[in-house]
Amino acid sequence: MAAIALAFLGCSDNAEIPAEKPILNREDLDRASLKIVTGQTDEARAMLEKLNRKFPDNTEIIELLGLACSEKGDYLEAAFWYEQAADRHPNGASFLKKAGECYELAGEDEFATLSYSAYVALEPDDGHVWHKLYQLRARAAQAQGLPEEKLEQLAKEAINAINKAKVAITPDDALEIAHLLLKINILPVAESYFEEVSINPDGDQCAALLGLLEIYLIQKAGDKVESTARTLCKRFPQNMNSSPLAQQVVQFLVWRHGAALPDPETHSLSELFAGLDDQVVAVNPSPGKLPPDDIVTEDPDPPAPSEQISLAELFGLNPSPEPEESPDQNATSSTKPTTEIDKASDFLQRAELALLDENQRGAKLFLKEAIKEDPNNPQAWYLLSRAHLMANEEEDAEMTATEAVRLASDDLEIRLHFLEAARPVQTARNFLAELDEAHESFPQSLDVLWQLARQYHEVEGKTAVAAILYRRFIGMAPAGHPMLERVRRELDSISNL
Repeated sequence: MAAIALAFLGCSDNAEIPAEKPILNREDLDRASLKIVTGQTDEARAMLEKLNRKFPDNTEIIELLGLACSEKGDYLEAAFWYEQAADRHPNGASFLKKAGECYELAGEDEFATLSYSAYVALEPDDGHVWHKLYQLRARAAQAQGLPEEKLEQLAKEAINAINKAKVAITPDDALEIAHLLLKINILPVAESYFEEVSINPDGDQCAALLGLLEIYLIQKAGDKVESTARTLCKRFPQNMNSSPLAQQVVQFLVWRHGAALPDPETHSLSELFAGLDDQVVAVNPSPGKLPPDDIVTEDPDPPAPSEQISLAELFGLNPSPEPEESPDQNATSSTKPTTEIDKASDFLQRAELALLDENQRGAKLFLKEAIKEDPNNPQAWYLLSRAHLMANEEEDAEMTATEAVRLASDDLEIRLHFLEAARPVQTARNFLAELDEAHESFPQSLDVLWQLARQYHEVEGKTAVAAILYRRFIGMAPAGHPMLERVRRELDSISNL
């Protein structure tokens, strides 16, 4: 019995001895790597798969399997192995990037997006991968038949990615961004991108001008529709005539010029513009303001170059009469070259008079002339936006105010007007972003701070943030400020919730 017991005891001791852990032979990895380099990928994969069964958690083996598969062109399998390596390696971000690249090569954009997104969550400063994410999201947004919400989401993800890429935007990128913004109806920003490409010799200027034309047709911006279409007909006649927008432009010209237009059925767009150019007209009335057909009107005589007041007379404005000059003064002024007259300033002054008289139509005409003379004048864009706002043309007001802000980003008066114009047009989310940006640009402005606090309080329902902003207002406002009591009441209403 003792012998049997000893025998069992001996068996028990042997069973408790653990098996020795296999040790990876580095020469096996070197041989597999050499086979990949020399193009023997099938043999390398066979060796590596055998090693992987013995050492399933070894990321060097898994990475080489991914490399062997990608060299063979099996990108989906390569992505699978790189994802396995990412799961097992303590610093697996680089493998996620490689997986994304393989998915992209395999044409699996959605999986590539997931891998790249996981990568930038770990490495947010990699602008190259953010740019890849932008391209993937922009490409996804080009799919036909997308629901509006999905399209808007993809466009915003694309724009967010390109913003985080922090790389120079190429003309092609700018054009693609503009088309994305156009698709989700963010027209003022789309317009600025199209304009940027339209004057860039390295960009697709024709596509950019067509994009601008589409925006102006949507906005019913008559002068811009005609001038942009005319430019396209001169520079890219074949593209313009074959564009889907051509028929819309023809309809617009028929509406605007009526009988003055050659037969649109038998003439191309270029020929229609040439026919208009052949006709000498003294005045081009604003669209929608043409006199009824049964009223006989006579065109006034064209003004002489030195008659600066004639334009106001044509548009029905009545500026203050100038004092009569002596014959000697007249003789002196007649010899003064017209190039010395600051036309833009003159138009601006007349526009301001028109706004004071609540003559929005006249003001807009003067301001458009001022902008033609000096397109980079922020005051002209600002006043034009005010004129649109007075005429209840909210989208035009917001668009022109955006341009004024672009030209004078440090002007508080212009920024406050932009916020006034943008509020009825933009979504709550976009308007909040504009308010945040304005507050960053003008941190001492109580007007901006008040609007931001009200937006968080009443629209966003974020009372904690609103309370902080209300307290900041109270701390910044001087004694006797007319808004102090109201701000305190708003803060008390939050505290009582």
